[in-house]
Amino acid sequence: MFEAYTTGMQEKMLPLNQFKPFPKYEDRKAWQELPEEFRAFLIQKGEEYLGYGWPTTLASVYMDFCRNGNRTRYEQIIFNQRRLPLQYLVAAECCEGKGRFIDDIINGVWTTLDEATWVIPAHNNQFSKENKGGQFAGIDEVRPLPDTQDPDNMYIDLFAAECGAVVSWVYYMIGDRLDQEAAQITPRMLGELERRIFVPFLRNKGFGWMGYHGHPVNNWNPWIVSNILTAAGFACTNEAERAQVVEKCLECVEFFVKGYAFDGGCDEGPGYWNAAGASLFDALDVVCDLTDGKVDFCREELIRNICSYIYKMHISGKYFVDYADASPIIYPCAQVIYRMGKRTGDKNLVKMGAAAYQVQRSMGTVWEMNGCGCQIYRRMKTFFVDAQIAKEGKTDYPLVRDVWFEGIQVMAARMEEGSDKGLYLSAKGGNNGESHNHNDVGSFVLYCDGKPVVIDIGTGVYEKKTFSPQRYEIPQMQSLYHNLPMIGGEGQLPGVEYTAEDVSYSCDKTEAKLGLDLKKMYPETAGIETWRRGFTFDRKAKEVVVEDNFRLKEAREIGFALITPVRPTFTNDTMTITIDHDTKVTVTFDPSLQPEVELFDTAHDANLNRSWGEHVYRTVLKLPKAVDCGSFRLVFAKQ
Repeated sequence: MFEAYTTGMQEKMLPLNQFKPFPKYEDRKAWQELPEEFRAFLIQKGEEYLGYGWPTTLASVYMDFCRNGNRTRYEQIIFNQRRLPLQYLVAAECCEGKGRFIDDIINGVWTTLDEATWVIPAHNNQFSKENKGGQFAGIDEVRPLPDTQDPDNMYIDLFAAECGAVVSWVYYMIGDRLDQEAAQITPRMLGELERRIFVPFLRNKGFGWMGYHGHPVNNWNPWIVSNILTAAGFACTNEAERAQVVEKCLECVEFFVKGYAFDGGCDEGPGYWNAAGASLFDALDVVCDLTDGKVDFCREELIRNICSYIYKMHISGKYFVDYADASPIIYPCAQVIYRMGKRTGDKNLVKMGAAAYQVQRSMGTVWEMNGCGCQIYRRMKTFFVDAQIAKEGKTDYPLVRDVWFEGIQVMAARMEEGSDKGLYLSAKGGNNGESHNHNDVGSFVLYCDGKPVVIDIGTGVYEKKTFSPQRYEIPQMQSLYHNLPMIGGEGQLPGVEYTAEDVSYSCDKTEAKLGLDLKKMYPETAGIETWRRGFTFDRKAKEVVVEDNFRLKEAREIGFALITPVRPTFTNDTMTITIDHDTKVTVTFDPSLQPEVELFDTAHDANLNRSWGEHVYRTVLKLPKAVDCGSFRLVFAKQ
């Protein structure tokens, strides 16, 4: 898609001194015209950091990850106590224009430039002494501290790129004002950007996220590329080099786009769409602005489809389908969704953005500047679209009735378009080698009246084990803790070769159906000859049927796992899941199945606790004796 623009960009791009996508600090009229309430919010946030004592980043804290797997202590300092204050201070000074925040901005900039590395400890493992020059050789053992001596080991991870974008933004927005205080500040900013971002980016093709190694790339690619484009747009003073950076960025992002099916389905789930599909939009948005609209991909149908994924995976309110490393509760940036809709011509995206804006404004979060995962170019665009989106007024979420992403084999169905009343089903096929994979092929989630009934637990706080060979020791990564069959106590295996077969999907006004064979998902020792799982969303009967038909090489113990947010109750052949006074769902099953219920603790993990409270429940419906074949149905209905 982007091949035609990987050369000759310098002629198409605005020179650095003409690239003015946002008003600079000196343009007082533009800043004064922002909505008064918005300006007051940003000034108040900046005032929280007047006289701020910028925290130190001790080497021993950086070493936490290598020593004990903790990545939180260092990241909290970098994201919440360094990056975020700097962003608020700059925004506050731009809004007020009285110079009150200048010294604190200088301290924040100088502190950032003094950091030994902008790469976080969990990503400090890309090179070895024998592998200089960034040639891809997989992931080396994590290093306790960054290499500050060898320029060949200058890596760019997610947060180095993000930091580079923030530094370049400060340079663009307020650099001239900083120069009035000390002429040494901006040259050092430009020098560090050259050393840490532009040079390593241009000299290497071996960073795994770039895509040159021939393997699929995930959200790292557009997330990093969008930030490098921002840095180059704002602060690469060599015009030839600036064009080379943009050309290579488009070359890299081509690898990301090629990993998508035409329907735009994101195998990383809605939780990572913000860094995947939305970051792709950010990257293309920067390119469009850099070329003064000459290079604009936002009307391409594939890009439209990638953007539309977010509303198609929306269940209700704060809830989204949470496959892969995701939370069921997310608040994607309302303003970027709205802008996507306007740029791509998708009315549902406009509608979703406007609806989400009203919710997030009522929560007091719509103007916040995230310190982690925030594309600063995106954030600046939200500043100047706020008044426009506010005029849209109250609107409802689109809530699509039927969804099918053939590329990733994910379906969703609800009773009727535009309503969260009644049952909602999402189920998936795919394979167990997807980005941020959980072993969950054939799993599903069920909601009723917009409330979770049968759930995907989601992902806890990241730790050293999360992205290591021990990943599948974590329970919620295993198929045993998804809504899936268990054969002789065995679960599914990880890897792209473990994939659903014979997948079929259909839908009409009365029903939606998904069928798939799970034989390949389990180890040989499970002895599966065939295992057909089917899902039927019957709108006439107002019920969801999950049916398993199987044949094994020999008799094995069989169980069917269901994860619920509350403890179910049982009478004869019926399981009842009572969410609250108004929402109750029954599950009818073969009376030969015997339920065993266990509590799964979620209080110990901040992410899981935020989603589910102190615990969820895992019910296994077991057969009383080993069998070699069978057919079992679970029928879900609202009471």
